[in-house]
Amino acid sequence: MSITTIPLPEPPKDLHVLSDKERKIGDGPVFVLAEIQNFLKEAGHECLELNVTVAQRMRNEMGWTVKDLCNFIMQLERRHFLCSEWCYASGGSNIAHAADVYKMGFNRVHNVEWQHMDPKQYVKFSFASRDGVLMIFSAHNDDY
Repeated sequence: MSITTIPLPEPPKDLHVLSDKERKIGDGPVFVLAEIQNFLKEAGHECLELNVTVAQRMRNEMGWTVKDLCNFIMQLERRHFLCSEWCYASGGSNIAHAADVYKMGFNRVHNVEWQHMDPKQYVKFSFASRDGVLMIFSAHNDDY
């Protein structure tokens, strides 16, 4: 499966030395959200790749399961997009991934957007076509 992406510049050599602003990519999403959602609908939550830290924060801080995360992504719209940025996966990898960041208030009981929810939920993800996985780099409440 492939997901349409914008043309990407060469990733920076060392993201560790860059500011948040310097890690930003363009003005719009890297990935076509509808294609991400279709992939997730077809593949199910088994296509998600989360590291231990993301999984713990989801469970402990948000009370979310992987299914809640899938439902959140399925409810996203373009208006929830915050930015795209380069980031590293956890585990010491120095391979830069282009990722999209979205923020939305979400009622996980009813699986719907909840505009008045505070704090909103923040999710950063990328698609690895080689592996056929949706990599989740961050999932937490946006209360920082």
